[in-house]
Amino acid sequence: MEELRTYTCASCKKEFQATAASEIFCVYCGSKQPAAEPAAPGGEDRLRVLEAYKSGDYERVLRETYEGVMEKDPLLGLCRLAALYFTKREAYLAEARELRGKQGVKSALSSLFTSRNEYAESPIHMGFFNETERIMLEVAERLSFGDMGAEGEETALRLARSLLVKKSEKELGALYWPLLAIEHRCLPLLPYIERGALGELYKEYKGYYKRYQRVPNQERVLAAMKEELGLK
Repeated sequence: MEELRTYTCASCKKEFQATAASEIFCVYCGSKQPAAEPAAPGGEDRLRVLEAYKSGDYERVLRETYEGVMEKDPLLGLCRLAALYFTKREAYLAEARELRGKQGVKSALSSLFTSRNEYAESPIHMGFFNETERIMLEVAERLSFGDMGAEGEETALRLARSLLVKKSEKELGALYWPLLAIEHRCLPLLPYIERGALGELYKEYKGYYKRYQRVPNQERVLAAMKEELGLK
């Protein structure tokens, strides 16, 4: 059974539900909706989307919102952006692991004839890096309006934590360095994290690695956190 979506009639302005189709007609006035745009989820539907976001059901958030929802409901738009990042992250991890697995013996054999590393040179890495940067910048830009309150702070923290989570080379294997390389993408979010939460994140992140183990990328993140917190 196809999922029902909520639309706003271009003629009578009433909201109605219909399945996604190339031609949609208003159930009240019968007028055809040539450029019908789904309305932002409201009431209980909106609450369900927010609850799905809080519980980490990002696929549902994407399924029940649409790309332009930010203009009608900034909070839902922010949730959609975050959900987009998390789903892209999972897709990237799965694709990278699959690629690495396929390389296996093939890589060992090809190394006898060439120095190329298909896994390292795959465009999936740069594609994910660029998407991560774009989404974080877009989230930060929206938060700069200052109208998101605690929900905006929580989203900034959730995204930053996902980038700065402690990583194990033993567990991640070849994914360790790519994920380490994008930790600084959290920088635009730092000004929008509640100070107490940022202080806790700073302490956690600083304790993940001894100083001699940190790469310049991580020192850059720590320096930015210290500046935001006013630490010397």
